[in-house]
Amino acid sequence: MLKVGPDKPIELEGKVLDTFMTIDKVLLDLQKRKLIPVDPPEGDMPEMPEDLGALPNRDVSSLFSKLLSYQNFVATELALAAACLTQEKNRNTYIKAKLKKDISKKEDIETHPVMLDAKVELQMAEQRMLLVEALNRVLSNNLKIVSRSIELRKLDFDSHNRDAAIGRQQLGRADEGGRGPWKER
Repeated sequence: MLKVGPDKPIELEGKVLDTFMTIDKVLLDLQKRKLIPVDPPEGDMPEMPEDLGALPNRDVSSLFSKLLSYQNFVATELALAAACLTQEKNRNTYIKAKLKKDISKKEDIETHPVMLDAKVELQMAEQRMLLVEALNRVLSNNLKIVSRSIELRKLDFDSHNRDAAIGRQQLGRADEGGRGPWKER
């Protein structure tokens, strides 16, 4: 009937329930195709400074690059969490269906050790998905903030250069007796 043991796959009438665990096969296939998921970035995930405006341009660019690396990694982890959640839901459904055939009382099904193990695995997959989704949202929001800061700095730089160019043209006009490079001599 049901076999459960430490370090053994859950079995139900000889059918190994871990056959629902297909993500490892998918990852191997992706590796063969040279589509390897993103490795975790080196170092800790960067924290947002209290005053982003106080950072020099080089540090803001570095922060953006680090956040982007973590976001790419977390996006892969989010896909893996979704795949694991699907696997656990499928396994849970299968276990419940098999137990319904073998056990007459519904109460016994919900409290059966194999069903409890399956519920715990499903719960952990759901929790992982929620946490990775939250981290993905945080990283996405932080990237938007840093990106906007970079864009504002670029606009400020462009405006400063434009003002400086206009000032040079006005100086050139004064030096040439009121004739700028755009007027005929």
